[in-house]
Amino acid sequence: MTRSIRLTGTGSAPAIPDVVVARVGVEKRAADVQSAFAGAGDAARAVVDAVRAAGVAEADVATTDLGLQTVETGPWEDRRLEGYSATEALVLTVRDVADAARVLQAVAVAAGDAARIDSVTFALSDGERPAAAAREAAFADARARAEQYAALAGASLGAVLSIVDEPRAAPQREVMFAARAAPGGGAPAMHAGERTVSARVTVEWELG
Repeated sequence: MTRSIRLTGTGSAPAIPDVVVARVGVEKRAADVQSAFAGAGDAARAVVDAVRAAGVAEADVATTDLGLQTVETGPWEDRRLEGYSATEALVLTVRDVADAARVLQAVAVAAGDAARIDSVTFALSDGERPAAAAREAAFADARARAEQYAALAGASLGAVLSIVDEPRAAPQREVMFAARAAPGGGAPAMHAGERTVSARVTVEWELG
């Protein structure tokens, strides 16, 4: 019967986000459906033109949702139709974190009171490098402890019998903004900071 030892190791590596994903949109209200849709469309086109001028590539601008709903006023038992609200939602991918604040300011200025900035997420364009470093650290952690236990048992580590990787999601940081972005003000202060990518691995060695 083969004697073995199985240990779980953990490791981590620093990761600096280099991509910003912003979920923005526009909302226009009008007395009739056609005017509401036309207003939202004009505002959305203005936003797209502005963010492209700010350096966002065409492939990094995507429409994700179109909406229309009635706007009613008055008490619940006597609601009156006041008009319609049309919305259009966009997702912007900003490839340079340093440009994100300027891009969001361009959204607010282009759409004015119609602008909506729902959320901003800091992410990694390539999380494989820090993930690989974290896995190496996790394996080294498992091996160091396995060697210690083997020595305490008067044995030594032999061949690796099995490796079980437990991948963890790359870290993201989401920053929530107010639903209404006020035009004309200064650009928002944004700091990506540093994240940590972690790994966990279980390794089994033969004992010599």
